[in-house]
Amino acid sequence: MVGYTLPFVFVVLVSFITPIIYLVVGILALNYSQKIAIVVGLFDLAFFLTLSAAIVIKSPYNGIQYFNIFNSTNGFHGFFLGMVTGGFVAFSGYGSIVVLAEETKTPGKTIKKAIVTSLLIMIAYDTFVIYANVGGLGPNLPAGLAYFAPGLYVTDSYYGIYITLLAFSVFLVSALISTVIFGNSAARDLYSLARVGILPKTFTKIHKKYRIPYMAVIAVFVVAVVGISLGLVPLVYYYGENNGLFDLLVINSIIGSVFTLSYHIIVNETLPVLMHRLKQLNPVTHIIAPTAASVMIGIAIYYSLIGLVWPLSAAYIFLPGLIILAIIITYSRKNKVQMDTIEQEDSERKARRAQQ
Repeated sequence: MVGYTLPFVFVVLVSFITPIIYLVVGILALNYSQKIAIVVGLFDLAFFLTLSAAIVIKSPYNGIQYFNIFNSTNGFHGFFLGMVTGGFVAFSGYGSIVVLAEETKTPGKTIKKAIVTSLLIMIAYDTFVIYANVGGLGPNLPAGLAYFAPGLYVTDSYYGIYITLLAFSVFLVSALISTVIFGNSAARDLYSLARVGILPKTFTKIHKKYRIPYMAVIAVFVVAVVGISLGLVPLVYYYGENNGLFDLLVINSIIGSVFTLSYHIIVNETLPVLMHRLKQLNPVTHIIAPTAASVMIGIAIYYSLIGLVWPLSAAYIFLPGLIILAIIITYSRKNKVQMDTIEQEDSERKARRAQQ
């Protein structure tokens, strides 16, 4: 943006700020995380909605042509790759609602409302902001796509470097906080897996003062540091800041998206079994609709995985490797797995109250 290339060591050092802040916030308490997320999230929404509206109003390139799938770069492959990776980046946080709900009041009543509300807000928000970027660039879209963040290019084109630097600062804070919250969610994943016996019980240890699963938090911190060292450092070193960061983002998004979408398929196709047991099976809502969604997800996964070139094709190595690792862990711990459900815990609490 300002015509200066940062030294490589600076990029690496800055990348370690996120896990360090995550560790500090993660150790303190979930309460700090949610308050920070709400304040930063609301400011982020307000700022970029205002900026996007300003770009749309000033742009001479507005139109409905941007919603035509056939105009997608690289056809359906490009569309579905963007759909999967973009969806992962935009919506990956909604799963944290479920994971973190155990530490909130009346989670059974609020989880569904929270997920639906967050998704509706983000669908509307992202659609408008992305349209503002594409509609603002118009025929200059190829030039904007040459940048790691095309939104900064279009902002600079319409409102100059100072507004662009402000937008970049807001983006950095937002991305940092989002990653911190996502890390807290990952720590709770480890805690839950350890509690049912899939992972060692070490990850279930609770800090006496802060009442958080501190060993799980530390484990995620270590994984983040190792991941940065093995992923970001070589990619940025060999391919530069723009290409290296972009390639790492896409690789992570592809891997995360494939796994996320895969367990969505599993949930979709096991839903009829659950509803049948509960004697609430509805063929349309519990069989036809989820299966149709699974087919769409399968198509998206297929188009996203074909034709990847190096270094994006590294996903072909990591995906089967992670699947094999998951199978090994699950098989080796199968005799230690315990049933863990909300209903079981409720019944145990009621039994303890009755004894008291």
